[in-house]
Amino acid sequence: RCLFFTKNSPMVKPAIQHPALTDANHLSTWIEHVQSSCGFEKVDRLKKACEISLHYGENQETNLTSSAFYQGIEVADTLMKLHLDLDTISAGVLVSTAIYSDIKPNIIRDQLGPDIAKLVQGTIAMSALDDITVQSQTDDNHEQINNLRKMMLAMVGDARVVLIKLAERISIMRNIKQQEVDIRKKYARETMNIYAPLANRLGIAQIKWE
Repeated sequence: RCLFFTKNSPMVKPAIQHPALTDANHLSTWIEHVQSSCGFEKVDRLKKACEISLHYGENQETNLTSSAFYQGIEVADTLMKLHLDLDTISAGVLVSTAIYSDIKPNIIRDQLGPDIAKLVQGTIAMSALDDITVQSQTDDNHEQINNLRKMMLAMVGDARVVLIKLAERISIMRNIKQQEVDIRKKYARETMNIYAPLANRLGIAQIKWE
């Protein structure tokens, strides 16, 4: 289930350091928290997604964090706070691992089904636009940036892909404090020009304001 977002919806607060984000031994506690918070009867797919991400991504660094697995948990935690459906949260767990590890797409499809696999692949496809985003901002062309936002929305057949991408961006912004100034500015510019307006267009005030 997905909440209907309005301008009066509460803002997503910065991530609380839940044990699952720093210690895989507490992963079952986090999964139980997701189940109770969202009212899911069963969370088998989420458990399997976590197992796959833990196996392939725990020791796999991303561009900004030491573990694709823990970044995925943070992404999924944001999606959980938005009360999104189980498949979206499960896909959120896997996206960073799918990008940075050597996991094959068929593993996700075979073990979790085509719906979650499509969400993961759709989010990865959006990530491929990062180079275009950088060029658009370098040109300081507002019309080109606006066209890029439209293209990002048009290229996905499922709005949940955009939500996963936005949750991923929040995770990135929470973890760039130790990066070089130029890197922080790059991500901040992308976020302000591309991702915050996307969140606004989708009516997700929580993500926009964070």
